[in-house]
Amino acid sequence: TGDVLGSGRCDCSTQLTLSMQSIYRAGSGCIIYETQQEGRGIGLVEKVKAYSLLEADVDLDTFGANRRLGHHEDLRDYTGCAEVLLALGIRKLTLLTSNPEKVKALRTHGFAVDMSSSPVTAPTTASNRRYIEAKVARGHSIGTVATVTDGTPSKGSEGTADSAASRGGGEPEGSGGPTKHKLPHKVPTSMATTMSVSRLRRTRVAILRTCWNEEWVDQLYDSCVDTLLEMGLPAGNIVSHRVPGSYELPLGSKMCIENGCDGVICIGVLM
Repeated sequence: TGDVLGSGRCDCSTQLTLSMQSIYRAGSGCIIYETQQEGRGIGLVEKVKAYSLLEADVDLDTFGANRRLGHHEDLRDYTGCAEVLLALGIRKLTLLTSNPEKVKALRTHGFAVDMSSSPVTAPTTASNRRYIEAKVARGHSIGTVATVTDGTPSKGSEGTADSAASRGGGEPEGSGGPTKHKLPHKVPTSMATTMSVSRLRRTRVAILRTCWNEEWVDQLYDSCVDTLLEMGLPAGNIVSHRVPGSYELPLGSKMCIENGCDGVICIGVLM
């Protein structure tokens, strides 16, 4: 609900961002996108219904809303996550979570799991306070953080998301897929002559492109690469990354700049 509908009622989206930053600082890590966990396993449509119940009953929490709809308060199963970790050859890990049940679930599948010594804790807002308090009441390890009091809610979601950004040169990753059609483009004279040849040879540009609407995004990407090459930028100075969606574009851009890129181009298409 946070990534798709912009909900600020929970801390999940902020937790995802904090986890991505922790993995980036650590230098390695894995984020698994489990598509069947929205609303603790009840699905997006049912979660929206749960929000309606929360609006009508201030004494109800996110777990109670699930029960009132006829569901168990948490239907999530982590077998799929375990299978992905096994496929990656991972047997021992530190899990970035505030939920001890997730640690217990992976240990049940035979993993050696340590819970992060610094729980992934998002700021408390007026919108997510009830949600966070409900998690604390059920044993989640929520650290002490500042409360946001300016009335601006944090963007949140009930799901998990993931992604490993792929890196390549000027050519698209992978093979096959839909037929690519070149988009017409012309390099403006002013753009092509603004930078000296020597400076262009030292310039590194990252191109971030989203995974959704891939056919159209890849056409834009191909034209973008062609334009940069026509301007005189060496092919080896163009770095390509794929990200799952628009939410990751700002964070990915920041990481590219921190890694020495001089500029970042973000490409995504909404239909």
